[in-house]
Amino acid sequence: MTRSLQSLVVMTALSAVLGCGPSVKPLPMAEREAPGSVGQLKKDLEGIAESGSGQSALEPVGIGMEALDKSHPQHGKLAAAHRKLLAAATPDQRKTIAREMIGLLETK
Repeated sequence: MTRSLQSLVVMTALSAVLGCGPSVKPLPMAEREAPGSVGQLKKDLEGIAESGSGQSALEPVGIGMEALDKSHPQHGKLAAAHRKLLAAATPDQRKTIAREMIGLLETK
């Protein structure tokens, strides 16, 4: 094999093994509560609060926020925190914001 072809094979193998870094795996659909349920949103946020993962790990939180009942007493604060969560640049920032959102879900 030529050197460039060897490099391509090695890079492909490494990217398959390493992937995009650590992430939170979403629960299988059978184990998930209905979208918009406070319980499921809290579970999704707990995964972020533990790992600080971003990108695809944030998708279930977005789905939960879209489906969350607009009459939830903390909806406005949760929506603002969700925007901050999406913009957070570091895992530590995401962990802090996710914990803040969990706290908002637990207050009436």
